[in-house]
Amino acid sequence: MCADPFAKKEGLASRNEHINLTVCWILEGDSYYSSYARTAAAVDLAITHSNRFILPENVQLQLVYQNAGPSCSDKQYSIISNVLQLMRSGVDCNVFLGVGCPSTAVALY
Repeated sequence: MCADPFAKKEGLASRNEHINLTVCWILEGDSYYSSYARTAAAVDLAITHSNRFILPENVQLQLVYQNAGPSCSDKQYSIISNVLQLMRSGVDCNVFLGVGCPSTAVALY
């Protein structure tokens, strides 16, 4: 079960409390259609639009990018190892974004 980022131990977060939600974008490096160069502008636009026009003023999205290596690599669970690497470096992912080979991400779910 995932923790609710909007909830405090005593109850709901107040409108005065600033909340940062981290979007972890894990993308396989050699994918042609979902390459960083092809999708970075759209992801940046979505994050900026969400922060300015959709989310409450005290809630903001921040983006962290991680290259997952070759697509559908022989290394099973390569997406999972990238998530663990982010966690070890102190990144707390609230949302995962990315296109990946299902066999490398199966343990995440």
